[in-house]
Amino acid sequence: MGCAPGRRFVAVAVVLVSAACGGSGAAPTPPSSGESGPVGTEPTFPWSTVTTTSFPPIYGYGDFSAYGYDQVPWDEVTALELACLRDHGVSVAPVGATGIRHTGPIEQAPLFEAYSDACHAGLNVPDESTLTSAGIETVYDFWLDQAECLRELGYAVPDAPSRETFVENYPEVDWVPYRWVPIDELAEAEESCPQSPWD
Repeated sequence: MGCAPGRRFVAVAVVLVSAACGGSGAAPTPPSSGESGPVGTEPTFPWSTVTTTSFPPIYGYGDFSAYGYDQVPWDEVTALELACLRDHGVSVAPVGATGIRHTGPIEQAPLFEAYSDACHAGLNVPDESTLTSAGIETVYDFWLDQAECLRELGYAVPDAPSRETFVENYPEVDWVPYRWVPIDELAEAEESCPQSPWD
């Protein structure tokens, strides 16, 4: 999924798991249409029959619709998304306070992304496009500092676009400092360089 502008990331860092290493390789159970509420189903659905890569929103874990984007408590959102993913049989681990890493077999990565989207959608988190110009400039200033922080750690983050270009094109702007950090180094980098001004 990569980095979402102005908020935490969901990393598709795939860790191969085999039965010999203690991993069952069992697959998550896709939600039924219109499913709501936390569900603790057994992960028994056969992956070979799964063709969908999108699910309807999964409700019942929280509602952040009353928040402004720059007021969202991302640590709480992340904890609820982790609970949702795990309840649906997805193997995940937290990365810092606001990151999620997929730890299941590589074949399950597409469904990890689909469940991530469904769990996130069910929380009614406001979209970053609702940020005011002042809020977008806050992101820009923060990412300038973040980029410098990552460079000090040895990552080759390119120069930022101009402030005007960034504000005009956000959230579609093609410059997110964490894009230049390898997935397997995200957790360590985030300890020194937070990903969001609102973490």
